[in-house]
Amino acid sequence: MEARTRETPPRVAIVGGGLAGLAAAARLAEVGREVVVFDKGRGPGGRATSRRADPFAFDHGAQYFTAREPGFRRAVESWLHAGVVARWRGTIVALQRGVHSPVDSGTERFVGVPRMSALAGHLARGLDLRSGVRVAALGHGPRGWHLTAEDGADLGRFEQLLVTAPPAQAAALIGRESPLHRRVEQTRMAPTHAVLLGLAEPYAVDFDGAFCSESALGWIARDSSKPGRGGREAWVLHATSEWTEENLEEDRATLIDRLTAELERATGVRLPAVLHRDVHTWRYARPLEDDVEDGVERFLVCREQHLALAGDAYCGGRVEGAYSSGLEAARALASVEP
Repeated sequence: MEARTRETPPRVAIVGGGLAGLAAAARLAEVGREVVVFDKGRGPGGRATSRRADPFAFDHGAQYFTAREPGFRRAVESWLHAGVVARWRGTIVALQRGVHSPVDSGTERFVGVPRMSALAGHLARGLDLRSGVRVAALGHGPRGWHLTAEDGADLGRFEQLLVTAPPAQAAALIGRESPLHRRVEQTRMAPTHAVLLGLAEPYAVDFDGAFCSESALGWIARDSSKPGRGGREAWVLHATSEWTEENLEEDRATLIDRLTAELERATGVRLPAVLHRDVHTWRYARPLEDDVEDGVERFLVCREQHLALAGDAYCGGRVEGAYSSGLEAARALASVEP
C-alpha cells in the first residue's frame, strides 16, 4: 500500500458483516473513510439471517428485535418506511408444562421482511462487502494493519481495523500482543441449537411464539406467522444454552429427534406430519450475563493501534445492542486521524 497523502481517505477494514459491522461501515463511509467489509458467510447479517427450504423459510438466528433507545427507534422508523422491516403482532406467551400465559403485550417486536436477512441486505447497499472471505491473520505495524485470507490471499493494508467477530475468534485474530486481548478473551458467549421444522399443516397451538421454562427449549416460534412470509407452516425451536452446552457434540439426527419430542412434551400437542427437518448450532449465540458489565462502553478500542472491537457480545446480545455497538465503535475510530 502506498503512503497515504492528505487527499487519500484512510482505509478501514471491518471483519464481520453482521449488523454491528454494517452499521459501523455505513457511519465510517459517511465521514469519508474508505471501508471494506470482509465476511466469511455467503451473505451479510450474522445471526440476523434466514434459511430457505422451499416452500419453507426460517429465521433460524435472531427471531425479532425491539427498539428501546431513541436513536435506534429512529433507525427502525426509517426501515419501516423503506419496507424492509415490519411489526410482528403474533401472540407471544410464557409456556410451562403445557400451560401458557400471556406476556407483556406492550412490547413492540420487529422483523425483517420478507425474512430477517432483508435488514442486513438493506444496510449493505452501497458498501464494499466481500462475502465468502475468511480473514485468517492480522499483522500490525507502523503502516497499519495487513490482512490475510484463509487461502493465503493478500487482502490489503488498512490504517484502521474493526473486528465484530465473536470474542473467541476476535481474540485469536488480534493476538496476545494486543492491549485488548485480555479483555476480549474474558468475554464468553453461550451456544444454542436451533431446530427448523416444516410442517404439512398448521400446528394446533393458539400462539405464535413462546418463552419456555422447565424445558430443554428456551424459545419456540411459528416463523410463518411473521409478516411477509407467505409460506407453509414453519417452526423454529431454540434450545436453552445450558442444554446445548451439555449436548454440543450430539449428532444432528438425534438433536432433531430429541428437541422435536421436547416440543410436543412442552406444548402437550402432537405435531402434524413433518416435511422438512434441519438443525443449526450457533456456537456464539449470546453473551453470558456475568460478562456484560452495566455502564461500560459497548465496544472496545485501542486508539494507539487504531483498533476497535464491537458486537452484541459487549452489550447484552440484542439486535439493538449490536447495531449501537457498531455505531459507537465507528465514532471512536472516526475521532482518531490515522
